[in-house]
Amino acid sequence: MSPKCTISLPTGAILTAFKGSPPKVSGVSEDSPCHGLIKIGFTFIELTLGDGSQLTGVDTYELVAALNENAADPGRKITFEMTLPQSSTVTLAPGPAGLVIEEVHGKSTITKIEAFSPLKKELRIGMVVDKVVCEDGYEIQGGTSQEYNDLLDSSMTDPKRTIMLISPEVEPSPRKITLPKGTKVELPPGTCIDLGVSFMGTDSAKIQNVKPNSSVRGLRPGYNVHSLELAEGHSFIGLDGSALTHALDKTADSEGRIIYLKNPEFYQPPPEAVTKVMLPSDSNMQDIGLETRGSPARITKVTDGPMFGLLQTGYFIRTFGWMDGTSFSNLSTNELSEVMEDSVGLEGRYMICAYGKAPPSSAVTLTLPAGSLGAIFKGSPPALTRIKEGSCLGGEVEVGYVADTLTLPNGIKYYQMDTMEFTSALKSNADSEGRVIRFVDPSVHALTPKPYGDSSGAEMVDYKSVALPTGALGVTFKGKKRAHVSRVKPDSKLYSSLPVGMGVDTITVNSRVFMEMNSVEVADLVKSTSATPGRVMVVRNPDSNDYQKIPEKLEVVLPPGKLYCTFSSNPPVAKSFKAESPVSGYFPPAMYVDKLMMPDGYVQSGFNTRELV
Repeated sequence: MSPKCTISLPTGAILTAFKGSPPKVSGVSEDSPCHGLIKIGFTFIELTLGDGSQLTGVDTYELVAALNENAADPGRKITFEMTLPQSSTVTLAPGPAGLVIEEVHGKSTITKIEAFSPLKKELRIGMVVDKVVCEDGYEIQGGTSQEYNDLLDSSMTDPKRTIMLISPEVEPSPRKITLPKGTKVELPPGTCIDLGVSFMGTDSAKIQNVKPNSSVRGLRPGYNVHSLELAEGHSFIGLDGSALTHALDKTADSEGRIIYLKNPEFYQPPPEAVTKVMLPSDSNMQDIGLETRGSPARITKVTDGPMFGLLQTGYFIRTFGWMDGTSFSNLSTNELSEVMEDSVGLEGRYMICAYGKAPPSSAVTLTLPAGSLGAIFKGSPPALTRIKEGSCLGGEVEVGYVADTLTLPNGIKYYQMDTMEFTSALKSNADSEGRVIRFVDPSVHALTPKPYGDSSGAEMVDYKSVALPTGALGVTFKGKKRAHVSRVKPDSKLYSSLPVGMGVDTITVNSRVFMEMNSVEVADLVKSTSATPGRVMVVRNPDSNDYQKIPEKLEVVLPPGKLYCTFSSNPPVAKSFKAESPVSGYFPPAMYVDKLMMPDGYVQSGFNTRELV
């Protein structure tokens, strides 16, 4: 049964709307003298007048009539059952929402409303977030608590955000993420890490993740990136995720970069990636650090210079020209070098390059079943030399093709492998379905370049948040200083979502965030909380500089009443918290209590656990 409340009503209109029988509060005006006391969803129980008479069991019409007839009575009191509304819609102004949204029984539920929240008089703890709509049309419906928290944090500069809420008794809407058809976003200077955005995609770049604290408004996960334009006149169309990341990182100092985003439902990627670069007027091929080969000229190397980071190896030079309309197409290496030399001194010179996608038959991507591949490979890169009878490659791949990339079910991707590295990765995951190999004809395709200039074979994501199931994880951790994921068993529930090799940044359990742990500490924590739902582990690239650290000093304001926590050791350390503890999320693990300050300014320090308690 829901709790009850009795509210003393001032004289005059209370500017509150009711509907139904029994009457339920359907709206409260911001000008109401009871705004913040009476809330949408409350169910009427009784009205007590100043003379002691009571009104119960009435419908909305009778209640409103009684309130109006007795508006001058200063002794009126109204009693409600504090029920939640079936549905409600609120508008959120710019700034932090001040809401804590967590998973409760599989629903994204408001579990705390901060004192500074602009919605504290409109919302109720226990209401379920069903949809959030941003001003640009981006919306998440039926999302997870993490998605809603991230969206509200990342959209704090939006002039208006709309939140749709439902009662926990109501079934949430089916999951749906809606993007606007397209938009353009101006990017400030900075690398992808500085901007708080990451990209994915092998054919066309797509926004994979936007950090909640990103300084760029309008970036949304799921958008395809059609093009990137620079103020200097450079443009990039149809780049894949790694190439776009490379281009953004190499142009991090540029002002006025514009990125054009498209909803994937309405977007058809271009047939080939195209890059246009503006060339210095006083430079030849050698001066700009460009080396090419063949006819038409194909870029084989870009050394340090004005074109480094703008042009990529493997691209064909389709067009060379300058601003008066003169242009040359598909020049050979010698012809291109001659024309560039002859045009030194002309303003507005440009070069248009394209990756030149070959016919589908020369590039084959296969998703493998579990088991042996049934084929023989040799050399570097791994060249297919023989296909055994019954192999899943039979009729799909030609002998002589090479393995370009290998993607494992846990998301790790390998580039530019030799045969030993390729076959070892295949064998270590032989029991798993979902391994993906891209084969290419080496006479047509260059190998896919390694992302970010990485010298290792495998691509590792920068950051990933993983929800931990209850029970055994089937994960092995190693590391004396910082724990990293050493192995994920094939039968683990995390096999397809937790990449091997990633470092453990934080583990959140019941609002407490554990960080800076070695493998033993991680294993002990995971085991001791195996029955606790809602745990979240954040893992990062081992080379990341964004790992969270335990602060040197932290001040916590204690609320009145019991803390419901247990201290131990000398000096005192908070070891455990009850579910109703109001401070469980504010005491970082491993920090000890150094000083206690009373409201009157009295300070005590250097105490043991008994003296503190």
